[in-house]
Amino acid sequence: MTEESNSATPISVGATTGSRESESAGVDALARANMAAFAAELVERGCAAEGLVDLDAAEEDDDGRAEYRLFVVRPYEGYEQWIAIPGVELAVVRGAEPDGPWSIECEGDSYVWADLVQELADGAEGLRAFGRNVALLRAELARRGLALRDEEVNVDVDACGGCYEAFTLRTPAGVVRLGVPDREVGPGSRMELMVDGHGYLYEQAIEAILAAATPAPSA
Repeated sequence: MTEESNSATPISVGATTGSRESESAGVDALARANMAAFAAELVERGCAAEGLVDLDAAEEDDDGRAEYRLFVVRPYEGYEQWIAIPGVELAVVRGAEPDGPWSIECEGDSYVWADLVQELADGAEGLRAFGRNVALLRAELARRGLALRDEEVNVDVDACGGCYEAFTLRTPAGVVRLGVPDREVGPGSRMELMVDGHGYLYEQAIEAILAAATPAPSA
């Protein structure tokens, strides 16, 4: 009788290990490709490509799902979101329903692909609008004699929320509190600015800031 050989055992283990490694590499590649497609749609919606996402910096899923990878996406400077994306065919991810198999996730919440693209792109556009609005206000205030240095204009983190960003302006008469919307303001705009808690259209807001920034005459 021929003695039974055990040589198949290590071959089987090695094959299993190789299969798992190959499967993980396949998930990595598909997740990177899906993230690249997602980033491309953000760029089409106005987000800057530079610094948007590092496709080589994928991390394992926090919940231990072997088919998902985590990426940091920065649609705008200072605006950072964690996205979990599965390493399966792109068409499957695009068509996934929220909370269903293979849905894309952002900061732990499940999304339809198109809805997440829109939310992140809109958020980035709102931040760009804040910047443009503040620059416009500062230019007009400077033209009217109130030139504010960068260190005199600060985000009021405790007061931020919704579609308004809160700022403090350090002026000769003290701090003026300013609320700036995430939609364009300027001459003729119907968007209100908040100055020390009161709403004004653009032209009236400029006057209110200048009045609040003017020291009271000495007795």
